[in-house]
Amino acid sequence: MRAEDVIAAARSGKPLTGALLQGLDLRGAQLAGIDLSGAALERCDLEGADLGRAKLVGARLGSSNLTGAHLEGAVFVECSITRSGFVGASLAGARLEASRLDHVDFSSSVFTGAILRELELIASVADGARFDGARLERLK
Repeated sequence: MRAEDVIAAARSGKPLTGALLQGLDLRGAQLAGIDLSGAALERCDLEGADLGRAKLVGARLGSSNLTGAHLEGAVFVECSITRSGFVGASLAGARLEASRLDHVDFSSSVFTGAILRELELIASVADGARFDGARLERLK
């Protein structure tokens, strides 16, 4: 799948459930509300992309860059996120639940009002991140 196809799907509201996205340059892309449930995102560059209210249930992210991404209200449930960077990303009001985060960098990210529940954190960091009003439950 090409970057243009992903952007067109987001504009039209077409879900990309189960899609395989590899090596795509989606920097700054407007993908708000996109449904990427069950999708695999490998080596994708989503720096500064708008993924507000995106649905990523059962998604897999590997070696992807989400630096400065806008993920307000996004839903990550039963996800596997590996060796990816969310440095300075905004996850205000987002939901991260029942997911595995392995070598993920959330440094300087904002989790204001987010729900982080039942997460398996492996060698992940959140230096300087803000968690004002966030709910953190059963993190290991």
